[in-house]
Amino acid sequence: GSNRSGGLSAAGKSKAGTATSAGTASRKEGERPVSKLRPKAPITALDSDSIFDVAKKMALNRVDAALLLDAEGALSGIITDNDVTRRVIAVSLVSSDTLVSAVMTKNPKCVQSADSALDALEMMVDNRFRHLPVMDEQGVVVGLLDIAKCLYDAISVLEKVQGGGEEGSEKDGAGTGNAMAKAMTEAMKKAAGGRGTNKQQLLAIQAMMETMFGGEVPTLRTILGGSGKVQSVLPGATITEASKLMAEMRKGVLVMDAKRGKELLGILTPKDLLNRVIAKGLSPDETLVSEVMTPNPDCVTGDLTLLEALREMYEHKYLHLPVREADGRVIGIVDVMELVCSTAGNGSSGGKGWRDFFSGAMAANGGNGRDTDSDRGSNRSGGLSAAGKSKAGTATSAGTASRKE
Repeated sequence: GSNRSGGLSAAGKSKAGTATSAGTASRKEGERPVSKLRPKAPITALDSDSIFDVAKKMALNRVDAALLLDAEGALSGIITDNDVTRRVIAVSLVSSDTLVSAVMTKNPKCVQSADSALDALEMMVDNRFRHLPVMDEQGVVVGLLDIAKCLYDAISVLEKVQGGGEEGSEKDGAGTGNAMAKAMTEAMKKAAGGRGTNKQQLLAIQAMMETMFGGEVPTLRTILGGSGKVQSVLPGATITEASKLMAEMRKGVLVMDAKRGKELLGILTPKDLLNRVIAKGLSPDETLVSEVMTPNPDCVTGDLTLLEALREMYEHKYLHLPVREADGRVIGIVDVMELVCSTAGNGSSGGKGWRDFFSGAMAANGGNGRDTDSDRGSNRSGGLSAAGKSKAGTATSAGTASRKE
């Protein structure tokens, strides 16, 4: 079930109207509840705390989101590393002098532990929610869903069902899109008690892929748009300057040096700004990008598919991936939410396609609550798998060990 936060007890109750009113009634018979997604125990702080104090707590607990409680212990808001980047650093607020209530997202949407897990995931995708608070029937906050963790769990389950794991993906020259379709087939077999997959089930899998990707899984090159203009910052820029571009892009940014032929030197992510600048009490106006960036990041090629990229993120617990072509030319950076929200197809919602994806994974897992790789969450060292390595040898072997998001 849910990971109940022991520190909340009677506190942490949601204000009236912020929770879903449907509750258990919204979950159809046979659908698994949100609790089966095993939300993480939330990190909480008071909305009367300073941004600096909350940032320190987030950095200490190695999280990128925290829930805020009012004086009565009710949930009043949520703050993320992206909020700190866009609403604090980019607008030159002083974190030690500003209350977190001034920049938090007030009265965030919530779900109950007994609500439909698939409904919750679909809502996160359609609304571009990276995080979603979870409450029990009494309105006490008991967990926080992270769409990235849910994705990584689903990928882990489907790969285990496929039986090939990492080796299977490397052998599949057609890419992870086909591998996932095969995994969905096996998931349906398992859900049907081991009986052979019939024509209707195969059509259902094809329909899922059509819904998600319009018949073709997009590549990172397609997602980035191929405009030719790569947004980047100089290593000598200040954090304040970099944060303005990050706020505009709504994701991390590449660090490149024009004097060295637009060489990729590193990346700067919202979590870097939270952990290495604000939580340490550094001045964004006086701190240079080169001092806090993640140097020599792993890169992937533009012909990687969306699902292959998600697999690389899962494998190394990344939230951002720099993308470069086989000739070494850098074409951009993608983050996990950008990939999730890049689904296309016939005007239907991206959330519907991912709903089918998650449904297949949950059927394969059998709802037994077994731990997955993402629960253990170790940052393995070593390079990218064969699917994600840069063809020009530009992916660094040290990047995995140096970059933790």
